[in-house]
Amino acid sequence: PRGVERDRLILAALGSPDPSGLQLNGVGGGISSTSKVVIISESEREGYDVDYLFGQVEIKERLVNWDGSCGNLSAGVGLFALAEGFVKPKAGSTEVRVWQVNQGYGMKVHVPAGVDAPLEETK
Repeated sequence: PRGVERDRLILAALGSPDPSGLQLNGVGGGISSTSKVVIISESEREGYDVDYLFGQVEIKERLVNWDGSCGNLSAGVGLFALAEGFVKPKAGSTEVRVWQVNQGYGMKVHVPAGVDAPLEETK
């Protein structure tokens, strides 16, 4: 869901807001670098494979900031797109065309051949 319902779900999952700043009741880590969320979806924009929506979850406030981006999480979009079947792997390297929804720009992420996606489960 978009909007208020989506934000409510994300805030609850990460344990925000938390006046203590620890996010003890969720998967957030109590610091801004561990209180982030990414939503990946098939892109309806011509020339792109997936849309990448980034949210910075505030720790002490009831707020998800949808204005920014995160380079580290951007790097994982290509592998996720392969693992979830948004893009078919190619020999050598697979290029994933990503639309960064928040800031309105495109990027190309290259995933080298030999990276297993999806990862095989170990027993």
